[in-house]
Amino acid sequence: MEISEKAEEILEILWLKLKEGRPIHKHHIKIRFDKKNRSLRETIEKGLIKEDRSGFSFTKRGAIEAKNVIRRQRLAERLLTDVLNIEEDFEETACRFEHLLHKGIDESVCTLLGHPKFCPHGGPIPPG
Repeated sequence: MEISEKAEEILEILWLKLKEGRPIHKHHIKIRFDKKNRSLRETIEKGLIKEDRSGFSFTKRGAIEAKNVIRRQRLAERLLTDVLNIEEDFEETACRFEHLLHKGIDESVCTLLGHPKFCPHGGPIPPG
C-alpha cells in the first residue's frame, strides 16, 4: 500500500505514543491531529487508523504498517550512525531517509548492518 510521507509520520507518532509510551519529539509537533489534516484523513480512509471516543488507534493493517515505518526509521538511524559515522542531527536526516527504505531495501540495509536489535537511542528495531 502506498501512503504519503506525512501519513507515515502520523503512523510513527501513534506508534511511539500508543505502543512505547515515548514522548513526541519536537520535529513531530508540526503534525496536528484534527479532522482537517489531510494526512490524518488519508490514514483513516485507507483503513490504517480509526477514531473512537478514546482517541485514535490502529487497525490490524495500520499496526503492521506503523511497525514497518518504525523499523525503517530505526534502520536508517543505524545506517547513518554505524556506517556513515554521522553523529550530529542524524534524526532529521534519518527521518527523510526512512521514506526511501521500502520493501526489499530495508531488508538489505538490515543485513548490511548485521540485523541490529536496537536503534542508537536504545529503542527496539521491530523484526522484518
